[in-house]
Amino acid sequence: MGSVCSSMSNTFSGAEPDQEQYTTRTRPTQKASNRRVNTTTSTMEEQSTPAAMNKINSKSVLKSSDNKSTQSDFDSFSDEFVPVDEEQLYIDSYWWAEPKDLDDDDAPWKNTKAPKGNLGTASNKGQISPDKNGAAAGGVDPVSSESKLEHDPFENHPFFTMDIKRLTKPKSNRTKSMKNVGVKKSSKEKEKESSKNADDLAKYQLVYDDKKVPNIYPVLGDIRKNVDAKCHSIHEAFKSDPDDRDKKLIKVYSTLSVIDRAFIPEQYKVLFSEPLASQIKAAISGPFGNLILSLSYTIEDAEIEMIRTALSSNWKHRNEHLLRVLCGRGNQEIIKLKDSYEKTTEKNMDSIVKELQKGAFRDYIKMCLKKNACEKYQPKKKHIKENAKKVAKELYDCGEKRFGTDNDEFLGIFVRNPPPFLRLIDAAYEEKYKKSIKKAIKNELSFSAEVAVLYGVGMSLDPFDMIAKTMEKTFKGVGMDPIGFNSLIVRYHPYLKIIAEKYEDRYNRTLLDSIHYEAKGHYHDLLCKILENAFNDVVDEEDDEEVDEQKE
Repeated sequence: MGSVCSSMSNTFSGAEPDQEQYTTRTRPTQKASNRRVNTTTSTMEEQSTPAAMNKINSKSVLKSSDNKSTQSDFDSFSDEFVPVDEEQLYIDSYWWAEPKDLDDDDAPWKNTKAPKGNLGTASNKGQISPDKNGAAAGGVDPVSSESKLEHDPFENHPFFTMDIKRLTKPKSNRTKSMKNVGVKKSSKEKEKESSKNADDLAKYQLVYDDKKVPNIYPVLGDIRKNVDAKCHSIHEAFKSDPDDRDKKLIKVYSTLSVIDRAFIPEQYKVLFSEPLASQIKAAISGPFGNLILSLSYTIEDAEIEMIRTALSSNWKHRNEHLLRVLCGRGNQEIIKLKDSYEKTTEKNMDSIVKELQKGAFRDYIKMCLKKNACEKYQPKKKHIKENAKKVAKELYDCGEKRFGTDNDEFLGIFVRNPPPFLRLIDAAYEEKYKKSIKKAIKNELSFSAEVAVLYGVGMSLDPFDMIAKTMEKTFKGVGMDPIGFNSLIVRYHPYLKIIAEKYEDRYNRTLLDSIHYEAKGHYHDLLCKILENAFNDVVDEEDDEEVDEQKE
């Protein structure tokens, strides 16, 4: 009992502390406020003594200095004006532009003389030296004076003189003419090769005549060319490792002419019992492989492969690649293309139209594929200037004048009229309605139909300028469109020299500049070689001699 009573007394004796703890939990704010009042009153009493006041003053000075140092860091990020040492700012701004040797005065941006009347003078380090009062040598403040802005010793530094008009594709530093690219030859040799190349193109009817659109297919007739040496070179290239193989193929394919490509596929199969196209498909891929493959076909077969590629894909370039092959063509070449397509695929070319979506684009492609869609040019009868004014009025009546476009009549005018007469219509339309027919097309059509008709009309009005614009279009966006650019190189290979000149005139940079920026690796090397050979009028004299011997 005694132990129990003692334990109970202990528990009851500890009741008051527990009760006091309970009250502190229920009302913490009251006790905390009481403590704060007690502490503040005690500290104020302590601070009232003189010794305490001296300690407080010394501490406040230290705290204020710390606050100033931290505050200055924050002020540097504010938008408020903060006075700075102009001399030190000018020095530090160009620390990276200083030469390695501080005593070197031959830096290219230092070879400038201060203009007369300029009060600020540049020192060896390219700085304006103010005096002790912050003014320049003539008593002029370098910050407020405009004389400092007139002469900048770093104005000739390469960083500040670069062209920033087009950062992604800088303007070329090459000369205007690209004829000097490649091997240097005498003027007589160049004239001889140029005339020889022109004669060959004329012989195969590949010289541009402004009365019709440019021909793509060479007219061979009974001409045969010996291409055995080039076939053996191609065959030997595939025996090497990939890097050497591609270099050897570049050397051969960059010199192939349109005539060579007309005979190589057949002769290669005769010599080696294997189609050249299948060997290329198994060994090479990518843009380089696509270009090599297209150059290994005849022009007709290459265009058929382009049509197949366009139809078998659901990508955004499908209609664009298709219209470049089918629009802006002559009557004879459309007939030849349709015959080759039917022979190769065992399908009628009209099946292509059925795969297209209904609308103006489909109607225009259908018109372009008709037999003899373009009228024969009659400059003294039907296609005269007076009739051009009538047709211009008809074009306006079926297009911009009315609400909604009469597609059959509107598109028919662009398809059936030959290029010289279409130029007269364009001039008459612009004279009467103050806009070109291209502007009328943009106002009446949209999407793929607009692109197709503009391309077809452009091939009649100014074909090489149209091709140059199309090439530039393949460079736009993130990365180039190599398939589209390859098709233009392959199809218009005989006219690359004229096209590149048009390109340079229009965009103020050479076609090689764009290729240097867009293409990479062996693909880049092959494109550059093809263009260089086109500019230098490279002719394979050995093959030409063999042709002459066969004729004799």
